[in-house]
Amino acid sequence: MLVGCATFFNSTQLYRNSKNGLIPKFKNETLVTYFFLIAGAFMTIVCLYLIIAYCYLLYVLRKNSRAMKKTALQKSRTQIKKKEMKLFIMSSITVAIQISALCLFVSYATSILVISLDKFYLLYNAISDLYAGINPYLLWIFSDSLRKHILVRLGFSKGRRRKQPSSSVLTVVVH
Repeated sequence: MLVGCATFFNSTQLYRNSKNGLIPKFKNETLVTYFFLIAGAFMTIVCLYLIIAYCYLLYVLRKNSRAMKKTALQKSRTQIKKKEMKLFIMSSITVAIQISALCLFVSYATSILVISLDKFYLLYNAISDLYAGINPYLLWIFSDSLRKHILVRLGFSKGRRRKQPSSSVLTVVVH
């Protein structure tokens, strides 16, 4: 937000693009370079944090899994390994999307990827939106209990219902 607020004090000029739209462009190119450096550094820190956080999470889960192996049965071990694999895939997808945004950003900033600024922001915003909105869908895909709950709520699957007694006794009291 601080970097965004700093853009208020930078003079801009409106340009027409190829489709006759107006695009603001900063006049001070060195300030734009600093903004890109700050954004790139922030994205790098976020990517490193995600990688370290998910590695730590997987380490703790493995450690707990090993402690449970001494007392758990073979069936529960396979279930634990299956759940760990699902968590690993889910976290890998999340980290991969964030790293792809960072790679797009770095490749554009270092002029490896030569596209217009409009196309860059279109790609960057698409990846950012994907990153921001994918977590609920990943939970839905990889969480068995959440998926079952949602399917029951949507009416696609029957939930657990208590069995009604097969026979009932009617008692009539006459006065």
